[in-house]
Amino acid sequence: MTNFNFQVTTGLPPKFEPYVAVNLLIPGIMIAVAVDTTTGVPLIGMYRSLDGGANWSQALLPLPPGFTGAEAPAVAYSFPNTFAISAHAFPGASDGTTIFYISTNNGTNFSSPVIVSSGYGTYINNDETNITIDVGQSS
Repeated sequence: MTNFNFQVTTGLPPKFEPYVAVNLLIPGIMIAVAVDTTTGVPLIGMYRSLDGGANWSQALLPLPPGFTGAEAPAVAYSFPNTFAISAHAFPGASDGTTIFYISTNNGTNFSSPVIVSSGYGTYINNDETNITIDVGQSS
């Protein structure tokens, strides 16, 4: 029987708020994201597998200038080889801003972060991002 349980991240501290997307044309290509505090600062960890999850490479995505951390990542796939990541970034204890990264080469690399929706004070805090891409054949 095949074992489909693969550990994506290793070491301490543990990663949290995971999210995964799969290339629908090449199911072996998977991108996962999670909050990674390895450096002491919450950043977006990006994990890439080319063999259906048996092995993973990992990278930390950069923050926009002036921001001190990020959390609540989400990832989605689009045809034929695009992955998009959204996250909640913050310059301190307030102003949660939604940022976006895109890869058009199956996650080999991602764009610099783009601010999608700015936060304002403690009342407009764009926490818990989500991302969906329509992959319907008739769209």
